[in-house]
This record gives sequence, structure tokens and C-alpha cells, in this order.
Amino acid sequence: MRCSLLNRFQGTLLGANLGLVLAQLAQIYPHWRLWQALPSEIAALPLLPLIQHWSEVLIQGDSELLALRIQPRDLPVTAFGLTLPLGLYYHDQPTQLEQQIQVTLTAIAATELASAVTAVNQAIAYILQERGQPTELIPTLLAAGLPSPLSQCLVQVQRLQAEYIGLGPAIAAMADTEPVIAAIGLGFYAYLSTPTDVRLTLLRAIQTSPKVELTALVAGALAGAEQGWTAIPISWRLQTPSDYPQAILSLADRLLAAWAGCDPVSQTPIENLALSAPGVMRPR
Repeated sequence: MRCSLLNRFQGTLLGANLGLVLAQLAQIYPHWRLWQALPSEIAALPLLPLIQHWSEVLIQGDSELLALRIQPRDLPVTAFGLTLPLGLYYHDQPTQLEQQIQVTLTAIAATELASAVTAVNQAIAYILQERGQPTELIPTLLAAGLPSPLSQCLVQVQRLQAEYIGLGPAIAAMADTEPVIAAIGLGFYAYLSTPTDVRLTLLRAIQTSPKVELTALVAGALAGAEQGWTAIPISWRLQTPSDYPQAILSLADRLLAAWAGCDPVSQTPIENLALSAPGVMRPR
């Protein structure tokens, strides 16, 4: 394993959140530069409420879906952010993952996004399990079966990658694709273009449009799962308020502990625990 599963859990949640923050910066502060601190009014954790919702359900082992108190400003971003903990917790249980995504999207009236959300979480599962190289990701997803608009988009992304097409032509190639599907495709493109460099992945993602926030969220989640949170540039991790990124990192700690079958009320730091996949040391 190239990096620990904990590092990957943390990277997925933090990468998605950071992608959303940088996408907002690109739109609101066009003259902001990478070496500058994040503006205080935007250096928050926009995904934290969404991530916390399902994480607490999973950590506490509560089979009832907690009441959703979410007013979606952007329904696709809400749907993808809300289901990220599911993609982590059920990364080794594809049937359960698909079922829980369906339950979640039904609760926020976003069932039309089920196939796309499931595909992104399946991609995260593929990365977490180290099932193959990044170049094999899209063929693996296509082999599992995807609806036509999304499958056609990913086939196009695969072609763009194989032909080493640059960002500008890639964006132009998606111009006639439905915006949400195009945003997902460009998120995959940004990740697959530079799978070993989280910084370049996110910089590519925030140059897209029109749904740049969704593209950056998807790209950040995939890149974070691949490289872990320690691969995120330190300047993006430190030039922020004191509770960032610790709130998301702590949540990822607890989510991994719950996945491994640890007592959710235990106060023992996860780095002091011995973890294995569920069912190896004891049943989940």
C-alpha cells in the first residue's frame, strides 16, 4: 500500500473540501495567488456539515437516517458531498454502498444523480482498494455498467487521456454534454491527467466551467484518495483558521475506526489502535 488507509480517508474528505474552497476562490477572488492565505470569509469548511451527517450515522451505528437539515444551494454538490462518507465506509461492500446512496439521494430528492454519485464513489473504492493503476479506472467502471450519458462521457475522457489532449480542448470537447455529467467527466480528467500530484489536479479542476465547484469536488476527492492528505501542499493546509483542517481529519479518524469495528465511544487515539479490515479480526 502506497499510503495508509487512514491517510486516504483523510485525503478524500479534505481533498473534496479543498477543491470546493479553491473553486469558490477562483470565482470570487480572480486575482488571488497560491502563496497567499485563504481569505477568512471563505477559508471555512463548506463540506463539513454534509460529511458530518452521514459520518455520525455510520460511526454511531444508527440504521435510521438522521433528519436532514440541509438547504441545498447546489443540489449536485450536496449529493456528492453528503455521500462521500458512504464511499469510504462501504468501499469494500459495493452492494451496501449502492443501497445507501439510493436511500440518501431519495431523502434529498436527488435520485436522478444516483448513477453519477455511485460511479464516483465506486472510483474512490477502486483507489482505496488499490485494485489497479489509474489508467485502468475508467475501463473498470465501464465494465460494471453505467447509463449512456455518463458512460459516453467517461469514454470521451478515456480518449482525451490516451491522446494526451490538453485542458482547453478537453473543456471544449465537453461543451455539448449535460453540465452535471460534463463536470464529473472533467473531474475525472483533472485527476487522471496528474494522478500523482494533488496540486496540479486541483489547479486543472478550478479552470473548468460552468459547474466548477462540482468538478473540483470530484477531482479533489479522487486525488485525495490516491495520494492521501499529506500530499496536499502544506501551504494550503496551514494558511487557514486553527480548526482547519483538524475538524475533517478527526472525522476521518472516527470513520475509519467505525469501519474497522472499533468502539465509537472509545477515547483511544486511532494511531494507538491495531486496525484490520472488517471480519478479519472480528465481525463488523
